[in-house]
Amino acid sequence: MSFLYMDVRADAVTVVTDTLAYKDGRPAAFVAKSFPLPHLESVIALTGVAELGWLWWQKLQSIGLALDVDTLDEITPPALRELQHGLLCLHGDGLDTSTVYHVGWSYAQSRYLLYAYRSTNDFESELLNVAAPESHLVKPSPVSAFEWPTDQVALVTLAEQVRDDELALPPEDRVNIGGDLVVTHCSLGSMTSGRIHRFSNFYEQWEQMVEAYHRAR
Repeated sequence: MSFLYMDVRADAVTVVTDTLAYKDGRPAAFVAKSFPLPHLESVIALTGVAELGWLWWQKLQSIGLALDVDTLDEITPPALRELQHGLLCLHGDGLDTSTVYHVGWSYAQSRYLLYAYRSTNDFESELLNVAAPESHLVKPSPVSAFEWPTDQVALVTLAEQVRDDELALPPEDRVNIGGDLVVTHCSLGSMTSGRIHRFSNFYEQWEQMVEAYHRAR
């Protein structure tokens, strides 16, 4: 699973994810969990099985049917079902649940829109913010009271709060958050991405990954 924060407004979008991937109860890799699609003025973000997001981003490089986030929506549900079927064949029925998010520009509505596709709902299309002037999302939800961030410092504080909430849970119930926080901003044709924070145990987890890699060789 992942930390995911989104601030979606009519004329601008902010997407933040962590970069830690877990496998078999231990840190496995630092990975991208958001994938820019600058030619569509859109971003893919994922919670759940990281491999699904990678495969979907790769597949989109060979599909030229989409022009914006709405036309991308038309081809997404059947394509995600096909990818999920392949992962189930490869990994078995124990595959974790996943949600794929598309946030991007809609030519029809002249604003940014947010779509969700959940494996628990057979990847049916869900438009989350069509009636709202702005929309916020944070996963996992904080346990204690919080305010939506108004700047980068507050955003990092929220991510640390969510991470602390998860660390207080038993390992089998925990969403493992770590690595870096990576932000992607979109605003009327402009897109930027970069690291805004590194969690305190980054190098400890990296050393665990290196040790596991050498043990497996």
